[in-house]
Amino acid sequence: MALAFRPGYRALLQAFGSTVALGLLIQPALAQETSAKAEKIQVTGSAIKRIQNESALPVQSITSAEIAKTGATSVTELLQRLPSMQGFTNDATSVGGGGAGYASASVHNLGDTRTLVLLDGRRMATFAGQTLTGASSGVDLNILPIAAIERVEILTDGASSIYGTDAIGGVVNFILKSDYRGVDVQASYYMPEAGGAQEKKFGLTAGWGDLETNRFNIMASYAHNERSALLATDRPDFAYPSKGYYEIGNARLLTTSIRGAPANAAWSKGDDGGLVNPYLAANGTCPQYHVRQGTQCRYIYPTALEIFPESKTDSGAVNFNFKIDENNTFFAQGLMSRHVLTSRIAPAPVELPIDPASSLWSTYLAPYGVPAGADDPITAYWRAFDAGKRTTEDVDRALHFVVGAKGTLFNWDYNAAYTHSENKWDEYYTDGWLTNDGLNAALTKGTINPFVSPGNQTAQGMADLNAAKAVGLFKSGKTQLDMFELKASHDLWQMPAGMASLGLGADFHTEKNVYTPSALAMGTARGGIAGDAAADIPYDLNRNVWGVFGEVLVPVLKGLETSGSVRYDHYSDFGSTTNFKLSTRWAPVKSLLFRGSVNSGYHAPQPAQLADVTQLYGVTAGNYDCPFPSSDPRSAYCYQGAIQYQIFVSGNPNLKPEKSAQFTFGFRFEPEAWVSAGADYWHVHIRDQFGTVTEQQVASDPEAAWNKGWLKPAFTDQLTGKTYLAFVLPQDNFGDRIAEGLDIDTKFVFRTPIGRLTSQIAATWIFSDKQQLEAGGPFYQTAGRWDETLGLATARWKGSWTSTLTTGDWDNTLTLNYTSGYDERRDGDVTGDLIDATTGDPVAVQRRVEQYFTADWQTSYRTPVKGLKLTAGIYNITNVNPPFTLNAGAGTYGQAVGYNTQIADPRGRTYYLTAGYTY
Repeated sequence: MALAFRPGYRALLQAFGSTVALGLLIQPALAQETSAKAEKIQVTGSAIKRIQNESALPVQSITSAEIAKTGATSVTELLQRLPSMQGFTNDATSVGGGGAGYASASVHNLGDTRTLVLLDGRRMATFAGQTLTGASSGVDLNILPIAAIERVEILTDGASSIYGTDAIGGVVNFILKSDYRGVDVQASYYMPEAGGAQEKKFGLTAGWGDLETNRFNIMASYAHNERSALLATDRPDFAYPSKGYYEIGNARLLTTSIRGAPANAAWSKGDDGGLVNPYLAANGTCPQYHVRQGTQCRYIYPTALEIFPESKTDSGAVNFNFKIDENNTFFAQGLMSRHVLTSRIAPAPVELPIDPASSLWSTYLAPYGVPAGADDPITAYWRAFDAGKRTTEDVDRALHFVVGAKGTLFNWDYNAAYTHSENKWDEYYTDGWLTNDGLNAALTKGTINPFVSPGNQTAQGMADLNAAKAVGLFKSGKTQLDMFELKASHDLWQMPAGMASLGLGADFHTEKNVYTPSALAMGTARGGIAGDAAADIPYDLNRNVWGVFGEVLVPVLKGLETSGSVRYDHYSDFGSTTNFKLSTRWAPVKSLLFRGSVNSGYHAPQPAQLADVTQLYGVTAGNYDCPFPSSDPRSAYCYQGAIQYQIFVSGNPNLKPEKSAQFTFGFRFEPEAWVSAGADYWHVHIRDQFGTVTEQQVASDPEAAWNKGWLKPAFTDQLTGKTYLAFVLPQDNFGDRIAEGLDIDTKFVFRTPIGRLTSQIAATWIFSDKQQLEAGGPFYQTAGRWDETLGLATARWKGSWTSTLTTGDWDNTLTLNYTSGYDERRDGDVTGDLIDATTGDPVAVQRRVEQYFTADWQTSYRTPVKGLKLTAGIYNITNVNPPFTLNAGAGTYGQAVGYNTQIADPRGRTYYLTAGYTY
């Protein structure tokens, strides 16, 4: 049967074919000379040191030289560009999405909590801003200084019995520069053509001492990075719908909120009710940043959003090695970092009760038919423009140090270390956030007027509004990891095909997780936050984990090597688990290698997820109409019109750990020194996956959600005194998840008449990614489509093709980046914001999110001044806009509207310059 490929698949296949053809036409470069002394190295994913180029495990390695060619400004940007990465959190998803400045890695879209991030093979403390749901509980990539990174190794096969079987998705291992001598200074400036997101980067790395002659080496590195904000209004083509909606054929996706300035007023009387905007009624039009919908003026909230928030990072690393004797080395490593993210979202949305006896009613509402004898309080849906945008400053500080020794004792290669790692996070409210008590006091005095345009409050009204602001530390968190570990490997006996080896290890670590909300965040001071209520509960949790493991490597036949490892872990809060890993490497000829592995994994929830706590958690990402008809008594708990509802979440002491079974199979082919190619198939089956019920699950079947207790009248507004429906999202185990795909890479080195050409293609093809929402229930597929129940989408293809031509002192690099599109659906009956452009009735739309294809260019010049190198580059040469999607802002991608923050770079065409000096 003939195979039919989509355009994205064809693009990658054509790239592969073109490169092969070029290699056949141009004389291959000569093989590079190999080192005369082959040294034992430790491969990520194994405890046994060996002399080996390719292991039985699929490990992707990125060197510092390759990092420089990407032009990446940070570790976060570097990792999230890689084909094997999907489903991560970045700064854009932090805007209104609860990310708190956190950035993560997620191998094969399996999630950041299932991807283990290491520094020189050792664990780090997880992000202290993680939530009760387990969100943002990986390692924050923002703390790592890119200037100090020698290379990055990514084990795309999970469940490593060496580092811990919780690495179901895979392992990302950052290797710091070591035995470094000299000084390297780098300064860069990045400037998007359309404005916003200007970025400055500075890095300094210095090293002294030679281990062989001086018996010591010390490397110190400092990096500074700062970026200005990128506003949605800076990218009107895709991030800011000036009309308040996007057109999709005959449908419209509304991007508005009922909470406006001047306010809309809502009331009910018997079976009837109404909505009116006094400003619209008096002037016949709506004010700026609003759009008319019937008798309402709805606020276009994306006008206030930031695509990229303002950020600043300072980080430093030190690596010290001292040679005790010929065979043993003492080492110490330290890392300090401070990352500040300042994000701004729309002014506070609040509901204010209007007294029919007040002048507000008689002046602004009575003339337009708002009755005084309403059954419920008259409610003003107001956007507090005069208080300013809600501004949050998230400060993430990391401290990580390691001391230990490594070398050879009694013919054993060993590595022993103690690690102390901590992460501290503080969230400050700096402007725009209002308290319920402050607003109540102003309402009682009658000084605030929600029906006047911004800038027209009285002086006393502004004074009372400013007095109602919440400014200062809102919440804090701290995580801490203390770990002792010992690993050792030893040659066992000589076999006809080689030396059999043994690896052993043991480790013990304590995890601490402390969450300290302020009295305001707990709702016990000043009535809590208005319009974005929370009732957080502090906790101080810890657990101990100890484990032992063993690994055996056996060369069965010439070219055939097999290894097996087993790990036993004991969790103080979960009990014990034993997991295994088997892998095989077979090279029938020197140029061809086959490899495969099979393993099991075990992933325990974070301590906070087990807390018996229920708390308010903000509001839904989407706007929803009342899920019940007006004839249903439950509709009395609804807001008027499409609006965001409050969310409650809860921990679950009965949450079970996730368990996985997975395998990989692949090959590498290197017929000549100038060409190599490889592919690795991977399959992961996760059982008892845990998580939080999604708002999409609730909205898609309100009746079932009501029966399960996921939708109920649980939120009482402190300003209006009215009780509303809320989404109650518990954590639970949801059945299975099965994912499979293929990682592909090729590399060619050519000698052309004008220079040396290096060309490399890397791609990940996800065949399937499906998961259940209950044990034994149906599977929901996200590969190549947006699933409206899960609220997730997975791109089937993600790849890059990088080619560098070196001619004398010049390096020219062209990189083509590709992410495939996917199918999506949105139902206006569920969300309330997708309507027929003519009738205004809810509609459903099915469409294709287009592929995203960009090209980057970089030119580097080694100047006649010794050590001075200049680099200029362009991201997104053709200035491609992110493809439009209906489902941005639907709970996964923060408050972004119109594009998928995990797929597209919203900066557009961006120029950058770098000056580097090394001596």
